[in-house]
Amino acid sequence: MDIKHLDYIITLADEQSLTIAAQKLSVTQSAISQHLTKLEKSLGVPLFNRANSEWTLTEEGRLYLDMAREIVRLEERTAAAISEHAGSGSGTVRLGLTMGRGPDMFIQIFPDFHREFPQVRLEPMELSTVRMQEEIRKGNIDLGIITLPEHQKNTDTYIDLSEEQIYLCLPDSFPVPSTVNTMEPYPFFPIEVVKYEPFVLIYKESTWRWAIDQILNKAKFMPDVLFETASCRTILAMIQAGICIGFLPEYYVKSKPEGIRAFRLPDSPRLKVSACHRSDFAMTSAEQYLIRLAGEYFRNSLK
Repeated sequence: MDIKHLDYIITLADEQSLTIAAQKLSVTQSAISQHLTKLEKSLGVPLFNRANSEWTLTEEGRLYLDMAREIVRLEERTAAAISEHAGSGSGTVRLGLTMGRGPDMFIQIFPDFHREFPQVRLEPMELSTVRMQEEIRKGNIDLGIITLPEHQKNTDTYIDLSEEQIYLCLPDSFPVPSTVNTMEPYPFFPIEVVKYEPFVLIYKESTWRWAIDQILNKAKFMPDVLFETASCRTILAMIQAGICIGFLPEYYVKSKPEGIRAFRLPDSPRLKVSACHRSDFAMTSAEQYLIRLAGEYFRNSLK
């Protein structure tokens, strides 16, 4: 089997277009088509449905694609391991980052990483935690820095870097009951007081939305949700504007942003900040160093 020909199938499956796949691979459409015809003949089954100009996978095609991705990633991991053993320290690390805090962290740690591993190429990708878990499982991401509740960890390997609380956040202008001890940094707030207020919430696909739903279930009310978003910074901005009430992880309130007040919740719900990688892939020295830098960043940012 020619490993590079697997890229034909992977790219065609991703693009669902022979024209675009050929352009991305810098080969002719005929080269891809001839290879696919030969492959399907040897397997005895079609791998793609050809409808007009759209190419979609058959059931057998999806099985082949999963195996093709696995073979390509194993070949890449093997090359990286050999390079490291030989002392050249080259290779590529595909790094998954969650929105918001992920790029913040990357900006801070990249200079240190590049000084230590100048020959290693970092490819950061900004994804939701759920999508990142999927891409790690497929082998498309080597290492992910994610935030999630403990029970949402899957069978991959997780290295906990830090832990943070979730806070109820109100606009500065919101009238706080006299029973709340505002002299504390993060006083306890009776959440039922805001049950009729408009809320901005993290979208349902977020891993930490589960924690929010648990908080609301215990409080025995479902708020009027004015807005759902994938961005914690959008939640923060809407609270600062006095439009809504919302929940934010500690990372976004520790710096005491203007225009909001943050309050402690019952049972102090927490999230884990973790590095995740496939259990069957041994980490390179570069990946281990990335985890060390990420851990230092989050521990310092949550002090």
